[in-house]
Amino acid sequence: MSGTSNEAFVDDLSLRDVQGARRDPRESEADAWAENGLIPEDIWNTSKVKDNPTSLAVMELAQRLGIHPAIIAGRIRYETRNFRLLSHFVGTGTLRKQIFEGEER
Repeated sequence: MSGTSNEAFVDDLSLRDVQGARRDPRESEADAWAENGLIPEDIWNTSKVKDNPTSLAVMELAQRLGIHPAIIAGRIRYETRNFRLLSHFVGTGTLRKQIFEGEER
């Protein structure tokens, strides 16, 4: 990121998709960095998975980039706002189990 400050800030994800919401420019920069950090923008924009999000296309791109398919699937789901798409890659409900494993609730 361009700044040299070590100042921390909290990314308010609730503002990310609100029309007309005022956002801290650092949040926008951090979002762009995170979005393109694991999937470079040039590769994403020319990838067939963007226009044809099949399981095979997800697997091929993930293998090419050396990242988990859930990262590809998550980006597709976020960009299309279709959170049912490619759900078999993202382990819906498993994160909570991993975090709270062994804890009594």
